Amino acid sequence: MSRRGSAGGGAAPTVPSRSSIAASRASSISGSWPGTATSTTAASESVEWGSPTWSVTNRAQHEGGCGAVTDERAAGAVVALRYDHGVLLAASGQVGDSCRLDSLYGRIAVGACGSSAQVDRFYRAGDRIADIRVRYTQRSDVSARTLTFAYATVLAILTAESPERPDVQLLVAGASDLHEVTTDGRVIAIDHCAAIGRDAGSVLEELSGAASGDLDLDAACWLALDVLGRRGAGVELAGIDDRRTGQRFFRVPSDLIERARRSRARVGGRSS
Repeated sequence: MSRRGSAGGGAAPTVPSRSSIAASRASSISGSWPGTATSTTAASESVEWGSPTWSVTNRAQHEGGCGAVTDERAAGAVVALRYDHGVLLAASGQVGDSCRLDSLYGRIAVGACGSSAQVDRFYRAGDRIADIRVRYTQRSDVSARTLTFAYATVLAILTAESPERPDVQLLVAGASDLHEVTTDGRVIAIDHCAAIGRDAGSVLEELSGAASGDLDLDAACWLALDVLGRRGAGVELAGIDDRRTGQRFFRVPSDLIERARRSRARVGGRSS
């Protein structure tokens, strides 16, 4: 099951258009994520992780329907959020789900949900597709878009020829490209946000109205943590940032994520 906030134009196999979701600025964590400058916003609660430092400045957050998340939501999903300098991917899952984030050549981020065996198979396939292309051209010619349509072709063939429907969904992101690949090989160009996985529908309900290309990286990370992190399952954050030279892919350290979640809970407890 997959849902997306909005989608724009694209190319074959199929790129349906979607209307843009309401753009509403999410209240954020101010601080310094990988590749960003440190914010000067005053802090009501700080979480230090060497350098950078996070500051939780506003618990009211996420106007437009993205504030309240109940515990039964947001298990087993990958979320993609555009922000002002790239794309953030967030993954959360439990036993029985395989929701993972990975990268290719430090320039392409891939989020996948599905059966563990098929997710592993498609990550290996992506590596092989890229390696074959590099033999005839060069690494810079392997883009998020070319990888997206290579994945889509494989899924479309499997859907047509295999008695069992493939059980894997993909989000593929470059600095300027974000696409979803459905289980049957359709490609959907994403404008602002998308969610794949078992709980994609409820996750996207929380995102709609708060996700927009106007988010900065801090706000995007905070929004992803708010939507995916309340039920206690681990959350993984990674993405592509066009301000980074060389390797544009980054991962947010897990201990920084956990410190931010604990700080958020303390601020929330005082505000309720």
